[in-house]
Amino acid sequence: PLVGRRQLVGDITAFAGGAGRERVMVLPGCGGIGKTRLLREAAEGLDAAHPDRAVRLLNDGVPLTLDALDDLPPVPTLV
Repeated sequence: PLVGRRQLVGDITAFAGGAGRERVMVLPGCGGIGKTRLLREAAEGLDAAHPDRAVRLLNDGVPLTLDALDDLPPVPTLV
């Protein structure tokens, strides 16, 4: 379980669940400080809070193409 970052996870979840069509969040930091863990925790929270939306995480090294975007579900989606 994630410890000590609940406020940050809540902030990320609130941002991602907010109104607006296109929004971008940048989460900078050195490797190994827990960015992926934070995003996974926020994605789980967003999925639970907004079951009408889809959450998809990208795999490292796999390019995101326009064709891949066409395959996303027909609901508001966080990538």
